[in-house]
Amino acid sequence: MTPLTKPVRRVTLLRVDRSRQAVVSLEPGDLITIRLKGTRTTEVIPIGAVYDLAVKIRVRAEKAERLAKKKAKAGVWK
Repeated sequence: MTPLTKPVRRVTLLRVDRSRQAVVSLEPGDLITIRLKGTRTTEVIPIGAVYDLAVKIRVRAEKAERLAKKKAKAGVWK
C-alpha cells in the first residue's frame, strides 16, 4: 500500500444541507475531514473512531436481527 503523505479530497454524491455536496478528505495522521462544498467549517474525526462506530453499528444490527428471529420463532407457537 502507498503511505498517505498528502491529503486526498473527493466530492461525494451525497447532497446534504440545501443540496450541497459533502467533500471528504483523507489526511495524513489518520484523520478524515468532512465539509459541505462551498463552506469552510470542517468536521474532523480519527479513522479509529470511524472504525469503532462501524463495528458498534454492525453489532447492534446483528443483535436486532437475532432478537427479531427469536420473537418470530416465539410467535409461531402462540
